Amino acid sequence: EVNNYIVANYHKAGVFLSDGLTRTIFQILEAPDEAVGHVEYPCDSNNPYTCWNMEAPVRIYTDSLNSSVKSAEKRKSRRSGRKLLVAGFVRDPLEMVASAYCYHHDGQEMSNQLFPVKEIMQMGPEKGTQLTAETLLPLGEWMASVFEDPDEDTLRLEFDDL
Repeated sequence: EVNNYIVANYHKAGVFLSDGLTRTIFQILEAPDEAVGHVEYPCDSNNPYTCWNMEAPVRIYTDSLNSSVKSAEKRKSRRSGRKLLVAGFVRDPLEMVASAYCYHHDGQEMSNQLFPVKEIMQMGPEKGTQLTAETLLPLGEWMASVFEDPDEDTLRLEFDDL
């Protein structure tokens, strides 16, 4: 292992796509299961699917990577003699809000810990998109902090170009 890898994804900007791609790529490369971990915000100790193997050399960060975390991870990688490579999908935040409102208003992901899905299901477009936008704001800011001006070790992929 020469590098550490982080794949960042954000709600309604390719979470399932990037998660599936990452797992498939590293399976094809014959990386052992313990080489891949996951960090999701909010991290729930009662839910083994949100955060596991958080020190793995390959980690998928869902709704949890911002520039401060990325900087800390880069320092940690350097101390271990490795390079940190980061990749992630970005999407227009207004598209993310519209998509998230429609998705959750339809009752998708009832167990989602980040969004008050039951409330959103009862709201019309005006109040529902406002609540959705307020909920997504920190994630949009985190996404922008990592990918707005990516360095040479950060790959920015446009979700809407797929």
